Amino acid sequence: MDAAEVVRVEYEARPVVMAAETAATNPAHLCMDWRLGDADAAFADAPHVVSLRLHNHRIVTNPMEPRGVVGDYDTTAEQFIAHVSSQSLHGNRDAIARVLNVPPERLRFIAPMSAAASAPKTSPIPSRR
Repeated sequence: MDAAEVVRVEYEARPVVMAAETAATNPAHLCMDWRLGDADAAFADAPHVVSLRLHNHRIVTNPMEPRGVVGDYDTTAEQFIAHVSSQSLHGNRDAIARVLNVPPERLRFIAPMSAAASAPKTSPIPSRR
């Protein structure tokens, strides 16, 4: 018997949250937090601030290629190497460097030929790290 055959998963239904404003009132509703720096100070120091309320419908994009990473570590160069299916190499590198707490120069991200650009594959998603 394969180990996966004995794994049992139970899911608990949770309330649906449709509005970003509602989700922001409870940290348990947030799946990721992309804030960097001091947003309050940035707005306070900004010469102009524009407010705009947008309503976007729920969308799903479905890339033809999987969101995958093949990684290796070069012990001679002391460098992490990642082959990624993304076109946002520097953004991904910098985000993962922060997660690993290493300088970005120690990471080398390589993107092989890709069929197309796909927005959902431009940044690392915490649930898929």
